[in-house]
Amino acid sequence: EALLRLHRAISAARTHIMFHRLPALTAALVWLLLCRLLSAHWSANPQYSFGWLVPPLALYLGWRRWSSRPEPAASAFFGKGGLILCAGAFAPLWLVAQPNPDWRLLDWSLAVVTVGYLLSTFATAGGKKWALHFAFPASFILTSIPWPGVLEQFVVHGLMNVVTVVTGDLLNVFGI
Repeated sequence: EALLRLHRAISAARTHIMFHRLPALTAALVWLLLCRLLSAHWSANPQYSFGWLVPPLALYLGWRRWSSRPEPAASAFFGKGGLILCAGAFAPLWLVAQPNPDWRLLDWSLAVVTVGYLLSTFATAGGKKWALHFAFPASFILTSIPWPGVLEQFVVHGLMNVVTVVTGDLLNVFGI
């Protein structure tokens, strides 16, 4: 009977490591690799230099959320499947990103896969409630990714035109 209890304890420890620790360590590694890839944009483009503040802020937000997390529940149905799907998608995307560091759509693809992996890790460890609870800190990294060029040009030029028109009208109203 003692051997049976020992076997169960070892089996439970292996399961805990396999389904909780390993995905958490892998999620941290994937997140760090994404930050490394994005750091080239943050260094080279002054419009995105704020990106250096996003990872520490995301960690701080996650730390703050950790103290108010809900009780862990059973693993969500999408947890383990999401881990496998995102891990399978990350590797080829990462390989394509190496010779193409300026490809913004690829940056977005990697970031979405990374956020999906993080959320799947939370869903595996604490269920759907954990995935929802940690969704904002996990997806906060998306604020530091350069927009695709066409979208950025459309939004920036559109806003510049609006600011120009409003400023000109205000100057006319005040007689300046």
